[in-house]
Amino acid sequence: MKRRPSHFAAGFTLGEILTVILILSVLVILIFQMASRSIERAHHAVDILKLRHINSAIVARAIENNGIAYTKQETGNSVYRQWDDPLSLCQVLSGFLSGEEAWMSPSANSRHRKYRNSYAWSQARKISFDLENPEKSQRTTQIENPATVLTVWNNFCYTLPSGFNRPESNSVGPKPAAANFHHRPWNRRTAVNWFYLDGHVETF
Repeated sequence: MKRRPSHFAAGFTLGEILTVILILSVLVILIFQMASRSIERAHHAVDILKLRHINSAIVARAIENNGIAYTKQETGNSVYRQWDDPLSLCQVLSGFLSGEEAWMSPSANSRHRKYRNSYAWSQARKISFDLENPEKSQRTTQIENPATVLTVWNNFCYTLPSGFNRPESNSVGPKPAAANFHHRPWNRRTAVNWFYLDGHVETF
């Protein structure tokens, strides 16, 4: 009596093995992308929390300082300095924020870590009072629309801070980076967080 040929070959064919590998590869890629997005969302939330703490410190200092958050004389007319610079807003607000960690974003790049500061701050006359030209300044208590007043944001365009403990001049000041070196940590490396006096954030 003849045996009927089996319709199933023993083991797996090359095509089946390649199909399984392809499916597993796609799953690994999807899982990796989902994990990366979750991590970025978590970092983004922490970044906004740090921005909010800095903004709250600015408001608290203004409340204690007759409506003046900080002066151009205190910060050397700069929007970015390293954390331990006496003319840095980091040091001006040291009584309201605890240590350098308050100024380090979870998205900090190598130069931010070197200078221990991830954030830049406003020198607009609505937030930075000029003692030499008070008529050109405005106390925070006089601001009519806080939603339009930018206070702090991710430092994304400077490679170096200002000269340590030296006011700005033609030769001293934060060094702008070329556009291809700009650091935009959010929305897949395309956006920056901007924090406003009223407490809202814009990411663009």
